[in-house]
Amino acid sequence: MIIEKLTLMYASITEEVESAKNLYDKLEAFVRSQLRFVENNTDFCRIFLRGENELLPPKKDVLRKRLRNDYLNNLSYMENILKAGIRKRLLRNLPARDAATTLAHLIQATAMDWMMMSPKESLVSKKEIILDIFLNGVKRHED
Repeated sequence: MIIEKLTLMYASITEEVESAKNLYDKLEAFVRSQLRFVENNTDFCRIFLRGENELLPPKKDVLRKRLRNDYLNNLSYMENILKAGIRKRLLRNLPARDAATTLAHLIQATAMDWMMMSPKESLVSKKEIILDIFLNGVKRHED
């Protein structure tokens, strides 16, 4: 069940991102689709993140390898999108893999906080702050 749920998540990410026309829309789709998955599958994500998946039978090493590979593939997918943005000079020339990892961690931290606090607002509503921090940082820029 874990693999099926995560396969569904990664497929929905790819589908949304591929339907986007430009870099910003692709980044927005990447963030939105992951937040929506967590919001729509909160109980699953809570169990998964708490480590209750550790109770799996001996096949767990196979599962861990698969989970790791899927995660790394998702990072590589975002890395390639960011590399395209760097080549087009839409993004700063930073290491794309590090930037992809940073974005993934912003999404994960936001989702974890939302699940722990159980606020009334939608998790997807956090998409804009994640993108703003990722693209612009928190440093005040002179007008």
